[in-house]
Order: sequence, then C-alpha cells, then structure tokens
Amino acid sequence: MKIFFGCQGSITNHFINLDKLLSKEITNYTSHFWVGDKYEFIKNKYEKYFNDNNIQILKEWSFTDNLKIVDKDIKEYINSKYSSLNLWNIILADRRLMYGPQSKFRQKYTSRYSFDELTNIIYRSLYTLDKYILENEIDVVVTFVPSCFGTYILNIIAEHNNIKLRQLRATKIEDLVIFSDTLSATPNYIKSKYKENLNNFPQIKFIEESKNYIGNTLKYNAKYTGSERLIEKPHLAVIRLIKKANQIFKYLKDSDRHNKISFIDLYINKFFISKYKKFRISKIYSQRLFGHNISRKYKVLFYPLNSEPEIAISIHSRNHQNQIETIRRISQSIPLGWILVVKEHPRSVGIRSLKYYKKILEIPNVYFFKNTESIRYCIDKSDAVCTLTGFIGFEALVQKKPVILLGDSFYSSLHGTMIKKIDDMNEFYSQFQELLINYEYSEKHLISLISAHFEYGDKVDIYKTILNKPVKKSQNNLNYNESIEVLKNLLLKTN
Repeated sequence: MKIFFGCQGSITNHFINLDKLLSKEITNYTSHFWVGDKYEFIKNKYEKYFNDNNIQILKEWSFTDNLKIVDKDIKEYINSKYSSLNLWNIILADRRLMYGPQSKFRQKYTSRYSFDELTNIIYRSLYTLDKYILENEIDVVVTFVPSCFGTYILNIIAEHNNIKLRQLRATKIEDLVIFSDTLSATPNYIKSKYKENLNNFPQIKFIEESKNYIGNTLKYNAKYTGSERLIEKPHLAVIRLIKKANQIFKYLKDSDRHNKISFIDLYINKFFISKYKKFRISKIYSQRLFGHNISRKYKVLFYPLNSEPEIAISIHSRNHQNQIETIRRISQSIPLGWILVVKEHPRSVGIRSLKYYKKILEIPNVYFFKNTESIRYCIDKSDAVCTLTGFIGFEALVQKKPVILLGDSFYSSLHGTMIKKIDDMNEFYSQFQELLINYEYSEKHLISLISAHFEYGDKVDIYKTILNKPVKKSQNNLNYNESIEVLKNLLLKTN
C-alpha cells in the first residue's frame, strides 16, 4: 500500500505516529508526506524521521516561496484536466493565502499575496502534486479536514483521479471520529448506510446507542469534547506568554511567509483591543436584545453566526461569505410575524469590528441573543433554526425544531419534513413556508443517520488528547498512544 499523508500544523506529528503503526502492520507499505508548517517542521525535527525512514516529502513553503510565473504548459495541463474545477476554491480554503496575517484574531482580511502570486502558487502546487501522486501510484490519500491549500488540493486530486480519500473528521456525535471518503460534508458510505438503515428499520445496528444519544441530547445538550472550551485566566495567559518569549525569535527566524503572524498585534489585540470590543459589543446589543416580551409577540428564527474565516464558510457554504448580507436576505424572506435572532460565535467575540454589529442592527427585524446564553436556551426560545452548516442545526433537529440549511452539512440528506436545504435565496420564503406547513419530526430518520456514524466511526478524544486544544477532557479514558491505535484501526477498516 502506498499512502500519501497531507499534514497541516500539529497534525504532522500525529500522522507520523500513525505512519509508524501502519508500517509495522502492512506489507509492501510506503508513505509520502506533504508538510505545511516550516516552523513546526524545524522545531520538532521532523526531517530526521523522514530521512531515517527514506520517506519522500513535499514542503508547502517551497511553493509559497516560489512566486515565479509558471510555464504555459503547466497552466494548459491544469486548465484541461481540471476544467470543471473553480481554482478559487483552493485559495478560499486557506485563510493564509486569501487573507492577511491578522485574519485569525482581527477582522482584517487584506491578502498577503497579489493575484499573480496566488495564481502561480495554485497552478504550480496542483500540477506538482497531481504529477507526483500519479507517477508514484499512490493508493490512498490521508488528510485532516483541509484548512490549508495543500491538503485541499490533495483531496481534489484524490477525488478527480478515483484514488481512495480518507479525511479524518470529528463527527461531533459524542466523540466519534471517521475517515471520510469525500471532500463533501457527508461521506458517501454514510449516505448509503443511512438509506440502508431506513429500509431495514428498526432491524439495524446501534439503534440503542442512537436512542440513548438522542435522549442525552434532549436532557443534557449535545456535548462533545470540543464543545466545552476552557477559558484561560488572564494572569495565566501572561505567564504562558513569558515562558514562550524565548521561542519568538526562533519563530521569526524559521516560520515561512504565509504562516507568519505578528505576536505584537496578536497580544495587543488579545489583552486590550478584544477586551474593549467585548465591553462595547454588549452596549450595542442592548439596543435590540432578545427578551421574553419579544418572544411572546413574534415567532423566532434563530441564526448562529459562523466565525470567519472558517471551513464551514470557505468550503461548505461559499455563497454566504458575507454574513451581514446573508442575515439581510434571511430577514427579508421571513413572514412579517417573525423576527430573526442572531447569536455571535464564541470564538468571534472581540474579533469582528464594532461596525459589523451596527450594520446588522440597521436591519429592523433582527435581534441578538446575549453572548452568554447557551445554545440550548437559544434553540428552546426559537420556533425554527437557520444555519450555514453548523452542528447547531443538528442539535435543533434532535430538539424537534424545523431547520433551514444554507450550506452543506453531514445532516443535509435528512428527511425533508424536518429540514430544507436552500441553495437559491430567492426561494427562501416559499421553502421556509413549505417547511413550516409540512414539518413532521421523524426519530426514525435521525436514528438511521446517527447509527450510520456509530457503525463507521470510533470514539477518540480528538480535540484534547490528539490536538491538545484548550477544552475539557472527555470521559474517553484512552491515552494518546491508544488513541492513535484506534485511528490506525479505523483507517484500515475503511480501506
């Protein structure tokens, strides 16, 4: 078996450990790597592992540093072979290409690169990877959910050339993870199993587990590890910053252009600007804050804002990159007896400009939930939910609320009496009315979809144990090595 791993950030270390396990278990095994962060690569001395094991690697920064005009024959090859592909999708998938170094912590999106530079990076990368994968007869492409142009390209090449794709994802159904076989939001095998489960219901696997999941969601909320982030106390953040001060010079020396950010901008924004914004935002919200007196007067459509830039928008709901305009279109497409109530994404509080919220408040039938309100509360107080791709839509379905989906999500294929997927905003009013008239809750459809995930997934605490995110530890007792072992078995199971 020949595997090509596409790595971004810390996932490199985890895929190396996965590679070690696979190499011991599979005969005639070879691996190849795309690595996406020069600073992490040097700091963790990954090159020694690749050299010691004679593994070929392609380095992302060699493509972002090479801004020379690509040859005409390269463009002709790509334009011919990938004529149906909008190459802008690759650029939009990677905030480091499309936007500037401050985009992660400020609403400031000026690109690092000129249009010509972006064009050269994409053509050269897609051409090189396409040729490499075909010439080396790669059997399987393995990536994490792509947020970098290199891993996104690998997904495209795999799908275009009928090469097995295995994209590691957290389903957010408990702590289940899967290796998806498509760039789309719903794996093909999940779609098939969902339909099969419907036909065979109730004689299906994992029916009790699925019923328990629905029951626990109704009782305790749909919790998964990544949903409960830890808030770092300011003094601990300062201590951590001081401890990391000796690494800043190495970072400035070793990081590549498209990954580099300004620590001065980052921490000024984190400790001062964002704090001021959070205070001011609450004042802005107070102009039109949702309250019980309002809920008795109007019906409520709840719209949770997505953080930006984010995969949910850049890949799965490209038509809604301007969320202010999306909110405006929704507000003008609901009956006059309804209001639209918006809630900010927790990660975006203090990041967007104050003008952003003032623009939203210019729309007369739009209100805000407090940032501190729970998602459960927001769904409970709503008569329907509208989301781009978010898991909140699935929570709402379980809690027996009609859902409008504007993008692509893992629950897109659920029964039409519970959910409407709207691709054309001109159809919003009629589709929304149809959903409300014909709404009917179907536990059978929910169980059939959830069961498919239980059958093809396995429980791994991917946010805390694998990715070391600042979240609460799940009840999953597996340590790191045991978790990688589970990922190895899950990967082999899907091949």
